[in-house]
Amino acid sequence: MRWGSRGCVCFACDDTRCHRTRPRSIPSLRTRRWSTCCLLRASTSPQPPGVPSYNQLLVEDLLFPVFIFVLDLNILPEEWEALRENILRSLEWLPARSLIGCITITTHAEVWELGGSVLRKSYAVRGEKRYSPAERNTILQLSDTRPARGRFLVPLHSCKEYLTEILLNTTAYRGAHRASTRPFWPIGTAVELGLVLLENLDGCARRAQGIKTNTIPSRVHGKLMLFTSRPCTRGPGLIVSTDKNEMIRFKTDIVSNDAVHYKSAVEFYNELEKRFIAVCCAYDVFMMSLDQVGVMEMRNCINNTGGVLVNGEQFTAETFSNSFRRYFQRCDLKNNDNNNDNQPAVDDYSAKSGFGAQLEVFTSANTLISGVLGTCVPDTFANSIKPSRASSPLQIGIGGTTRWAVSSLDQATSYSYVFDTATLSEKEANEPHFQNDNPQKTRRYFQFVTRYTTSSGQMRLRVTTVTQQVAPTTAPASYYTEHNTFGQLCSAVVVARMAMSILEKYPAKSDDTKRWLDKLLVCFIKRYGSFSPNVPESLRLADGISLFPNFMFNLRRSEYFMDLNISPDESTFKQHWLMREPVNTCVLMFQPTLDAYDFEAPYATPVPLDSQSLRNDNIVLMDAFFNIHIMWGSVIYEWMKQGLHEQPEYQHFASLLDAVEADAQALLAARFPYPRFSRTDADGSEARHIKTRVNPSTQYQATPAANTYGQHRPVVAQQDGEDTSSMIYTEVELFFKIYRSAEDRGGDGRAA
Repeated sequence: MRWGSRGCVCFACDDTRCHRTRPRSIPSLRTRRWSTCCLLRASTSPQPPGVPSYNQLLVEDLLFPVFIFVLDLNILPEEWEALRENILRSLEWLPARSLIGCITITTHAEVWELGGSVLRKSYAVRGEKRYSPAERNTILQLSDTRPARGRFLVPLHSCKEYLTEILLNTTAYRGAHRASTRPFWPIGTAVELGLVLLENLDGCARRAQGIKTNTIPSRVHGKLMLFTSRPCTRGPGLIVSTDKNEMIRFKTDIVSNDAVHYKSAVEFYNELEKRFIAVCCAYDVFMMSLDQVGVMEMRNCINNTGGVLVNGEQFTAETFSNSFRRYFQRCDLKNNDNNNDNQPAVDDYSAKSGFGAQLEVFTSANTLISGVLGTCVPDTFANSIKPSRASSPLQIGIGGTTRWAVSSLDQATSYSYVFDTATLSEKEANEPHFQNDNPQKTRRYFQFVTRYTTSSGQMRLRVTTVTQQVAPTTAPASYYTEHNTFGQLCSAVVVARMAMSILEKYPAKSDDTKRWLDKLLVCFIKRYGSFSPNVPESLRLADGISLFPNFMFNLRRSEYFMDLNISPDESTFKQHWLMREPVNTCVLMFQPTLDAYDFEAPYATPVPLDSQSLRNDNIVLMDAFFNIHIMWGSVIYEWMKQGLHEQPEYQHFASLLDAVEADAQALLAARFPYPRFSRTDADGSEARHIKTRVNPSTQYQATPAANTYGQHRPVVAQQDGEDTSSMIYTEVELFFKIYRSAEDRGGDGRAA
């Protein structure tokens, strides 16, 4: 292999495609190599143990990312001071040669020139209508001789002081308006203006090199970050009108098509989504408001570009400052800027984020891909140049292709790939080369190819190959449990993401999705469980699958299937993170962990997520990803009110309290986005966050003279709604009741 202007070129065939492995080639785990298309050998180091992975520096364009800050000034002065302080601090975390832009929002959108002129100069756009491209170029005075670069988009090292001066001299806008109306907030116009700057930058870069449009991928990459606490009330992307008599839409309004502005706003942001993807830029939203701001309408624009959605109450809260700091720590953009020093070694692949990523999957001949569940879109540009390989007719998530694209990735982004191994089984059985002694019959291969650009302008390639053994066609159900082939956590997350994909396509089918989950679980237990008919106590599940029913039970009871007591924006926020976080954190979103502390075990002891674990003489710590809560039992709380933990003779009590606090702070220190944290007693208002998440195997009824949690009398729960106990939920009789109900409706009870 040799290095050429096109990247890595093969000596034998002069083909740049040699970095791909043939789909049917067999990697050698001993030599850590595989064959290329010309049967040459390619090294697979460095890589995780047992998983061949090939990294390659294709070409270095030295094109640095673009970061555009869109700042909503319609906030309180103290909130603006906190936001401004965080924005100025974030400039230290960006590559010095990255391009920076700034747009502010009051009753109009204001685009600032950062070119360093003596006088501060900006272009105000009213935003009462959607402007044509020619009108936008006229307003911003954009042309080939006056491009966005050098005026609105300037390298950080050249405009840092000037941008700091602009922000320090800008104040929060609190304009006068009628009490019965909302002010004009042209959020959509400001976002589109930022996108116009990115498109102008991309167009000028193409024309400068004589590149025709749509012949190569965009040479621009970066992020547009919106900081807002208000919904759009003017122009394109309108969420709610200025008349306060009109309430902002709720989920029931969206399902019943009563949301007046919902459809037009979704169409507007869906169009922006395609334009964001065309310039390889992500759309990030930091929403700090007790009310809704319209992120449900923006969800496709955020999710499909690889953007980040952070929700909080106000910019002065630690939720925003900590989340904003960890947002940059997760991407580690400045440390990826290796061009400040000497050229890095070829095997230095420490990038924690990437832009303009292209994902591609190769499989062995006996396997098809059904789709991917995650924040990406089909790579229409790559598919237009060369058609993608065959995919499964059963599409799950984003299917129908083997190539996907996303504008931004970070080190925690995850995707769930769903493969189809059944469609070709009948064809394989009739073909002579698919015999039992053929390696293709006993082994499957999956290869994941990722191309991306780092914040330092390096285009990189990573290829990971995975081998999977194929079970015998006549293997009984016990074969899979005996060989521990079932991953409970991963399966629960995949099912949850499939359910969210269904709800995204069919928002009004929440009840049908729950029934689908029930049927899936019924078929799962019937196949892999052992039981005697009509004897619920006889149900037995192997250790490797015993927790899966509990995951499904808590998924059905989670906020992801709530229609009431949760706003559309909050639902969008939680679905956003479920579709992009790793498995271990995704599970926490619908099944929290519960740890108990008492004097017998003054350390974190995992306990069942059940109301019986809430005792009056212990302390519980719940981690629900978005929320972390400490709840003291009634006896513990009474001792705390008496100040016993402050007395030297009760040092062991103080140590118990400190152990819980230390574990909670350790969780808070590593979580992004920063969760809501509370401490409460068993009868406090915040205790509802724990009591509503545990399995209601018991209820607590207070005696006439009782007003503490410890004096409540437990009784066995007899409930038929969504709070039905998981003990009742996992009985065989209920499984068959659901199964028979599905058959009565005309279905066959099988899981899709």
